[in-house]
Amino acid sequence: MTNNDESPKLLEPKDDADGAMQKLLLNLFLSQKIILQQSEQIVHRHRFTTLEFDVLATLHRMRQNEQQQMKPSDIVKNLCVSSGGITKVLKSLEIAQLISRQADANDKRIIWVTLTALGESTCLAIFEELHQLHNTKIAPVLSEDEIALLGNALEKLARQLNPI
Repeated sequence: MTNNDESPKLLEPKDDADGAMQKLLLNLFLSQKIILQQSEQIVHRHRFTTLEFDVLATLHRMRQNEQQQMKPSDIVKNLCVSSGGITKVLKSLEIAQLISRQADANDKRIIWVTLTALGESTCLAIFEELHQLHNTKIAPVLSEDEIALLGNALEKLARQLNPI
């Protein structure tokens, strides 16, 4: 590509809707990368892989929505991972007594995954560390109203992009 005045300047913000969307996406990507790197350090310190913690966090989130158990296929859809990969992770979490797996009473082909009390307390302990870390990074630059507004907007976006 030549470097003349007609070539697009992808990172230069525009003063229109496309520019606002570009700015949003670039800042979401950068923020996500930084938050993930810092979060992974905490998760790994607890001797979990990121995927193992994602499974625990997914089960915890579903519990908050009054859904006490999930099928492995729903976890796969929620996390966008392969079914083979999730089987290994579920076995590891079950051995550690963080989850339980139980066949459905009416259809033995269906397996239900449930977060155990130990899994819940472990998940909450990691969430607390993550909260403390990110609170020290975010609270100084965003007001409570901005945090609430951003949280609500991102929740709306997440529901639209992943309706599980």
